[in-house]
Amino acid sequence: MAETARQRQKRQTRERILESARNLMAGGRGLDSLGLREVARESSLAATSLYNHFPDMEALGLALIDSCCFRLRSAMEYERRSMSWSDGFPVTLRRTAMIFACWCSSVWAAMIATG
Repeated sequence: MAETARQRQKRQTRERILESARNLMAGGRGLDSLGLREVARESSLAATSLYNHFPDMEALGLALIDSCCFRLRSAMEYERRSMSWSDGFPVTLRRTAMIFACWCSSVWAAMIATG
């Protein structure tokens, strides 16, 4: 079933909220130092609009984690499809492990940067 205009708008707003939270955190802030009203301002939304998507910071934090994990899964799936199994299982497994290690390293660096 095709996405309706309202569903698309809700999805885009949610993505904008998540991106705004990521941007604030990329500036060196930790999730525990952010407030929903601050994220709403960064998203160019009224606080009440943000509460329609995330009732509290815990819900926003969990959505950020889910988004991050989805990006990892997508990247690994893309790489897996582009790999040649003719190289053998050990080589393919090593490449997949390297993708995961690079991702973990970048997430760890971001966590250190935000305190």
